[in-house]
Amino acid sequence: MKRTLQGYHPAVTFCYWVLVMVLSMFLMQPVCLGISLLSGAGCAAGIGGKRNLRLQLRLMLPLILLTALFNPLFNHQGVTILTRFPNGNPLTLESIWYGLAAGAMLGAMICWFLCLSGIETADRLTCLFGRLVPVLSLLLSMVLRYVPRLRQQFSLVHTARIAAEGTAHGLLPRLRQAGAELTSMIGWSMEHAIHTADAMKSRGYGLPGRTAFTRYPVTRRDIFALLTMGLLAAAVVSGALCGTLAFEYTPVTIGVWTPATAATLAAYALLCALPLLAHGKEVLLWRSLQSKI
Repeated sequence: MKRTLQGYHPAVTFCYWVLVMVLSMFLMQPVCLGISLLSGAGCAAGIGGKRNLRLQLRLMLPLILLTALFNPLFNHQGVTILTRFPNGNPLTLESIWYGLAAGAMLGAMICWFLCLSGIETADRLTCLFGRLVPVLSLLLSMVLRYVPRLRQQFSLVHTARIAAEGTAHGLLPRLRQAGAELTSMIGWSMEHAIHTADAMKSRGYGLPGRTAFTRYPVTRRDIFALLTMGLLAAAVVSGALCGTLAFEYTPVTIGVWTPATAATLAAYALLCALPLLAHGKEVLLWRSLQSKI
């Protein structure tokens, strides 16, 4: 899937990630949240593999459960009182539903951001923002690549320290070892940032007339993808503005369910599933070409 999505122009994929993340934040209808969460998890798993899927599950499931548990401690709105806390505040069913919805929204945002960081490499971001806002382009590319490189470097430092000194036993020795590794990581990150700045300055980054390293021509497929995204997004936004996706969690859990709601949900499902559909199309085309050989 990663090769399929990176075959599109950077503007197409970046606009798509921003669009689905914005819609995931504002559409709190439960079916919309489920569609966004499942589609985002599927895309992130297709981009990062099974290991990334296991990491998502270990991160998202506790996040959703913790949000559902902690929200009733601060939000006491709702008419269905299950019990009361020792201080007298009620525990309502509606606050639990809202906590689950908020957790699902956060999980969907994490999944879509993982998709963005897996597809939008440094050269794609430089091509997209290098001429308009070079500082922002540099900042985005460094942030998106900093986390995996920092994790890789920490693994190297930790392995080297264990090989040199052995595994520490006891709380105090472990804290001392972790502090030494953290100090090494801070020094490495500062040195790496200075080297990156010097290298980009020597290559003329930010000067007028500077071109991107990789050229991404706009093709018919990119135009078709933008038109499809625009039509589906317009259908979803217009349906939401007309109230077809209206849903309230507090004080009473109630929503609108009409044929127009089903049509809007179908458009939103197609919009969120566009990367999966594009990858499936490429797989079917490749298998068809193989069968003809």
